[in-house]
Order: sequence, then structure tokens, then C-alpha cells
Amino acid sequence: MDIIWEIKDKDEKLIREISSRFSINPIIAQILINRGIKTIEDVDKFIHPDLTKCYDPMLLPDIELAVRRIFQAIEKKEKILISGDYDVDGITSTALLYKIFNKINVPVEIYLPSRIKDGYGFKEKAVKIAREKKASLIITVDSGITSFEPAKFARDNNIDLIITDHHEVKDSLPEAFAVINPKRKDSKYPFKGLAGVGVVLKLLMALKKNGLNFKLTNKYLELVALGTIADVAPLI
Repeated sequence: MDIIWEIKDKDEKLIREISSRFSINPIIAQILINRGIKTIEDVDKFIHPDLTKCYDPMLLPDIELAVRRIFQAIEKKEKILISGDYDVDGITSTALLYKIFNKINVPVEIYLPSRIKDGYGFKEKAVKIAREKKASLIITVDSGITSFEPAKFARDNNIDLIITDHHEVKDSLPEAFAVINPKRKDSKYPFKGLAGVGVVLKLLMALKKNGLNFKLTNKYLELVALGTIADVAPLI
């Protein structure tokens, strides 16, 4: 069977304007246009990103609850367990949160499941490890949105659970202290395509906005970029 290529119509004037204004190759200008980045303002935001221009992290559901609970844990010097995942998004999410907490001397442990032995998702094993480590708060990254039984197990063991995830949401949510996911039906956050590490970044931005003292330098944003690219999240 013959292949018929359908080529998008080119706006030569817009391509020239973007290419000239930002000193980029016309092909790059065309790619930006194809991705819906068509105005000078939008191109400028894309090429010169700035964390201060990001959407407000407080628009995410349950983010206020999570921030309040984390500040409580920090104030009382409670130990926190970060429960991650074994893929790149899960590992970078874990590393990002751990590095920030460790830098500001928050007592923190991490748990990364084995792809072979444990499989995907937040499991009761993470709760048992939190109990062994005497952690009173678990924060999941890149997982947990469908972990109903482990969430109940955490509650039964008097361990608070904050879920941060980006996977599809079922009709109901696990019984957790907070469930942060841009894909929740009640989410007011405009962009639904965050990777797991992107959701962690938003949590950290919310903590910073509410007074946690740390710097989000480029070395941390490299983790966000790596996890986002590896998880094939939208690069817009």
C-alpha cells in the first residue's frame, strides 16, 4: 500500500518572524508552531523558562493539606518515608524530594521497590518499612493513586499518607491524608500532563511558597527534565 504523507500548511511569515526574533533555525520555529506555540509571548516563555511564570501549585487538589502536614512533620521532627518507583520518573521523583529534605535536615528515609520482586505501585511493604523505620508520614511519588488497600493499611498503622501521582484516577480515591494528582476531576490545575517528578516539583514549590527555606537550583531541575523526558510526558 502506498503511503500518503500529509504535510501541515506552513505560515512562512510566522516562521520567519519567530526564527528572526529568537535567532533559531526555521525548522525549530516550525516545530514550535506545530506544538501550538505560535505567539511571540509563548515562544519567549518556552525558550526562556522561569519558575516564577509557572502555574500556581496551590491549584492542585489537596496540596494545602499536604503542605500543612509536612510542616507539622518538620516542626515535630517526625521521620518521613518517601516511597518511590523503579522507573526513571519514580527514581528522579524520589531523588528530588530526598535531596531537598536532606539538605534542610528533615529526617527522611527512602524506599524504592524492585521491578522483579515487588512490581509496580505503592504496596503494603512500604508501610511495613515505614513502621520499622519509625516513620509517621509516608509520601508516595509517581504512584499510589490506585493503592486502596495499602492506604488503608497505613491508616490502620497510624501512619499518615500523602499520595503524589500523575496516573489516571479511578472513580474513587484511596483513603489518604492528601491525594495530589492533576488528573483528579476536581483539580483546578490547568495542565494535566505533568510527569510524577513534575508533581513533586509542584509540591516543593508549594512548600517554598508557604515558607520552607531552600533553593530550587538547576541541578534539581535537571532531575525534573530527566524524569519528564523518560516518562514521555508532553514537552510543551
